[in-house]
Amino acid sequence: MASLASSAPETDQEVSIEFQDTNLVIYSDGTVHRTPWSSAELATACPSPSDADQVATKDIVLNPQHGTMLRLFLPPSASSGLPVLLYFHGGGFTNFVTALHPLNAYLSRLAAHCAALVVSVDYRLAPEHPLPAAYEDCFEALLWLEKQAEMAASGDSRCEAWLADHADFSRCILIGDSAGGTIVHYVGMQALGHGSWVSDQEQKRLKHVALTGMLLCHPFFTCGRDEKLMHDERGRKLFKYLNITIDSPLIDPLSSSSPPLAAVHLPPSIVFVAGQDMLKHCGIAYHDGLLKAGKESKLSCTEEEEHVFHILKPNSPHIQPFLDECKVGCIVLVD
Repeated sequence: MASLASSAPETDQEVSIEFQDTNLVIYSDGTVHRTPWSSAELATACPSPSDADQVATKDIVLNPQHGTMLRLFLPPSASSGLPVLLYFHGGGFTNFVTALHPLNAYLSRLAAHCAALVVSVDYRLAPEHPLPAAYEDCFEALLWLEKQAEMAASGDSRCEAWLADHADFSRCILIGDSAGGTIVHYVGMQALGHGSWVSDQEQKRLKHVALTGMLLCHPFFTCGRDEKLMHDERGRKLFKYLNITIDSPLIDPLSSSSPPLAAVHLPPSIVFVAGQDMLKHCGIAYHDGLLKAGKESKLSCTEEEEHVFHILKPNSPHIQPFLDECKVGCIVLVD
């Protein structure tokens, strides 16, 4: 994902900057520095907005040991039986949080437009926590939803109130942008018993939550990669920080060492790509791989736009058609 904010520490002259992205700096000696996001860059959760037309938001701790969080987005005039969108943000697995204004605004818009309850995951980031940490945290979020659904079904008062009152757990869609789109695939595979990593939670299966669809927006895969991606210096550094190779089963779902897609009962997917995005061919290759494996997938291309334009360019004329397709996906994928 492109930059959402900027901040950089001063360095001494003996150590050079090897990698820099917004508030993250990695030095040539391996030191990692993250400048905390300022309060001006973050949207505070608002569970009881004064404006009845505003989306309500609420923060929940997912795993205190890992420092992972969830932010819930409840659309205005919310009824019962809303589909649940479990959302994973982008940032190359190394950056960003849901509360950043552009992400918070986009997810509020998504929740309102799709009339859906959005649950966004703030997972652990590389290089401090290389893959599969992000996958594990996002899978844990799905299992948290499973526990909430179990409590709701039994009338347990410990169930999160917004979910108990408004969520239809039989209509759960995984959605993510960029690296978050990648996470959609890997969490879906893990939930169906075909994970690409050994998980402490892998024996836990979904009984009260039904995965009915996957929306992968400009996913960061390496299948179908072109020469530009192969020779991208920034990308090569990123793979080092993620502790993977370019053909790892943790980033290339079509590699020979990845679980075969044909054996997995994946839900229907919509794969969104942007015509001016370096990752376009990777998303197309993934879509083609799903079709070859006999899975249901639709490809949606916004030819004029760049990577995650729907977040970074909120006034783009192409956002409305993108959101309309997400809304249709929320309806069609669950029927």
